[in-house]
Amino acid sequence: MTSRDISLTFMLAKPFGVDLGKVTLVVDVVEKGGQADRLGVKVGWRMLAVGDREVTIFDDLAEVVTSLKKAGEETCKVRQYTFLNLYWNMPLF
Repeated sequence: MTSRDISLTFMLAKPFGVDLGKVTLVVDVVEKGGQADRLGVKVGWRMLAVGDREVTIFDDLAEVVTSLKKAGEETCKVRQYTFLNLYWNMPLF
């Protein structure tokens, strides 16, 4: 098993389309047809940063997204830590 960081761009006007662990920010559920699903996010990935700000708990994420919206931003980059099982040859996208 190997891992890597990737950045994805999400639209702030729509839900990200994931359920996250409130403490770990690990993706528990990817909503079918949502932004995360279309971007290739997988269950088990961990959210690390939104924009240039590191997030460690759900409150950090909510605060950053709220401030970006107030600043008039329409999109944000989200950095994720991914786990890829090379044995299964699972593509990222």
